[in-house]
Amino acid sequence: MKSTLAGWQDRSYNFTIDWLLRSVNNVTTGEAKFEQMHDLSPDQFQDGQKRAVRAIDFTLNLIAGRLGLDHDRVLFGRYAIPVIVNYIDRRSGHITDARERDRLLFWYVQSAMWGRFSGSTESFLDRDLGLAKDLDSTLDNLISE
Repeated sequence: MKSTLAGWQDRSYNFTIDWLLRSVNNVTTGEAKFEQMHDLSPDQFQDGQKRAVRAIDFTLNLIAGRLGLDHDRVLFGRYAIPVIVNYIDRRSGHITDARERDRLLFWYVQSAMWGRFSGSTESFLDRDLGLAKDLDSTLDNLISE
C-alpha cells in the first residue's frame, strides 16, 4: 500500500493510507465503515486492493483528462472518489459511454462544490453507497441526492 501511495505522490497526488483503505473497503464490502473489513480474508483484501487501485487510477486519469485536475493542489472532492471507485469497479473497471462518464464527473464536481463530504465523511459515504446499490440507477440517484 505504501508503494501505491508513493506512486501517486510521484504523480503529485498526496493520499493517506486511511483514504486508500476507504476505497479498498468500498470495493470489497460496499460499505463505508471500516469494521466491515474485519471478516475479509487476506486474499479478499489483496483482490480488493488491486481492484481499488485500478479503479482509482482510472478515476484520477478521468478527472485529469476531462477536468484538468491533474495534481493535488487542484484536486478537490477527494472523498467523493471512493464512491466513484466503487461505481467504476462494478462497471468492470472502466466506463466507455461518454454520457455516463460526463454524468459521473458532473456528480463529482457538484459533490465537491457543495461540500458534500465536509461533514461526517462516513455518513455521507454510507448514504452514497446505498444510493449506488442499483447499478443501473446509480447516477440518477447520486445526482438527485
